Amino acid sequence: VTGNAFALAPGRTQAGKSILAVNPHADYGGPFQWCEAHLIFGRMNVYGAALAGVPVILQGHNDRLGWALTPNNPDIGDVYYVSRSAASIPANQFNVPRDTPDLSWANFVLLNTRTMYVRSERGLQAQSVDCLPADMGPVIASHEGKMAAWRVGGYWNLGGVYQLMAMGAAQSLGEFQSALALRQLPCFHVVYADARGNIMYLYNATVGYKTFAVPDNPVRPKITPAQEWLAPLDGGNPATAWGAIIPMARLPRSVNPEVGYVQA
Repeated sequence: VTGNAFALAPGRTQAGKSILAVNPHADYGGPFQWCEAHLIFGRMNVYGAALAGVPVILQGHNDRLGWALTPNNPDIGDVYYVSRSAASIPANQFNVPRDTPDLSWANFVLLNTRTMYVRSERGLQAQSVDCLPADMGPVIASHEGKMAAWRVGGYWNLGGVYQLMAMGAAQSLGEFQSALALRQLPCFHVVYADARGNIMYLYNATVGYKTFAVPDNPVRPKITPAQEWLAPLDGGNPATAWGAIIPMARLPRSVNPEVGYVQA
């Protein structure tokens, strides 16, 4: 899924009104398919683009404002090697992958079996999926005797649909910014315009503060290349742990810039 978007301030248009261009597009054979939709629900009346199977408008407009989402590329995911002794954990409590050489990972994960309903020719059918959660996220692989867990921003946030509903129901820049502050969307460029002539851009990302190597730093030992966030990290090393999630006020943004336009 990709796209383009731009917003023009009233001073940049012949009509003296703000303009928002929303241009989502995707491969016809890809897993995500865009469709046009008009959603009326309570005080919300919004028209725009939705993804097939998602019961809400992802980008579009109501009678007061509009917004677009286009893909950005924040570093919101890291893989951590996690390994600990399992001496006190009975092996029969876990569904151990066949390629796992030992149970060194088992004392900090508990096997969760989740039931999901999948549409088939015979209707919805229940299927179970085993999940191994670690402190930083789900265990996704085994490599060289170590379990690899994935930490990704927003993994535990389940309010994406709620936030998109709030964005569609907003009637002003302030209300729209309050909806963005819910922080349930992990990424995306956000481009905005409204009937009052406001335009805005936000580089949205859900990621924690990260420590990077600083040359000749006497306080912190030198960080290895693997700790530069480009390779699997040591889950037991405090230097590679995320800090607090970066607040929205610290994310790159532009509200009513003097140049009179924003684009993404």
